[in-house]
Amino acid sequence: MTLLAGVQSDSTTNWTKERSIRIFSNCLFVFGISMLALDVLSDFLERWDDNFVKVMALLKLTSICLSCLKTVAIVFLKEPIATLRTFILSQRINSGDEVFDALECRKLNETARTMLRCMLGLIVVEMILLSIPNQTMDNVFRMPPVLLHIGETPSRIVHALFMCSLPVFLLPRLFSNIAYIGVLIMGMQMKLRMLAHRYRGMLNLTASNVESYLDRVDNDLRVTVNQQLEFVEQFNKLAYMVSTMFLITHYYSMFSIGAIIFMWQNMGFNGFSTVFLLTFLSLLLEYYVWCHLVDSFHDVASSMGEEIYEICVHIPHSRDHHSKYIQLRTSLIIIWINNSNGYTVNCFGLLNLSILTFVDMANITYSLLMFLINVG
Repeated sequence: MTLLAGVQSDSTTNWTKERSIRIFSNCLFVFGISMLALDVLSDFLERWDDNFVKVMALLKLTSICLSCLKTVAIVFLKEPIATLRTFILSQRINSGDEVFDALECRKLNETARTMLRCMLGLIVVEMILLSIPNQTMDNVFRMPPVLLHIGETPSRIVHALFMCSLPVFLLPRLFSNIAYIGVLIMGMQMKLRMLAHRYRGMLNLTASNVESYLDRVDNDLRVTVNQQLEFVEQFNKLAYMVSTMFLITHYYSMFSIGAIIFMWQNMGFNGFSTVFLLTFLSLLLEYYVWCHLVDSFHDVASSMGEEIYEICVHIPHSRDHHSKYIQLRTSLIIIWINNSNGYTVNCFGLLNLSILTFVDMANITYSLLMFLINVG
């Protein structure tokens, strides 16, 4: 998906046609935003009294700005993304159970493929719908008057090419960040589940006496804590990337989702309005996925906390090893406290990612929609 967005990634550097695809994608993007800019300019000069036209023009401009910002953000964060990807693919954090780790990796790969298929399917469906001639589509995306200077037939061909390519040059840039960063988030969740499984494995430890049991738990705990510290270091990098990407998505979604619904309810039902409906659902789902993925860290951390609590409960006590017993319990309690508060993503002090953030955005979008309907 990043390749379709014109951005080079580590996973595609060995492709023979990788450079050609990137050049073609970027040229198509320049062509597309040029057509959109000409379209907005002609609307401003000829139809600016219509509120419907104003909302659509703002939607076009914000979509151009967002796609550029997301592409620049991916390029800017290329190095930390590569570092995090290497960390997830490595075995530096593992559960100690090869079968469990292999199963988690397989689940991650299947989910990533499903996300990619859904996004590619959305692009193909919108290309097919936009290739169907429609009066509403011609009114919203008019042929810029400047194109008429090249002749009627060539101008119609250029305009048809623009409409069919609109999903190809725009959607990968709008959704490549959730495709790429989203997989990294799921990869980090996988690593956190491996750590939780390590704590779960400590409950099954056995020993011939209390001293050897405490020594085994202490040794396993040291290994697990070292891995968890490394995980927290990488999670902080992920949190910075997510906050940067999500902040861009947040402000765009508040306006665009309400604006798209406003436009859609004035179009009637046709192929072009279906494109708007699909775009609305995609943007809403993207916002929800961001919130859900980050919020899911708390679920994994809660399960890990339960495992740590169980370990504290099952540690046997002995008068002869009282100090070691207290030291081990204290360490587990400190880990438990830090674990329960350590996996939040704060967008530069403006908001915290959670399902409640999605609910707040939906309320703001509804208010904006009512405002546009009243004004319109």
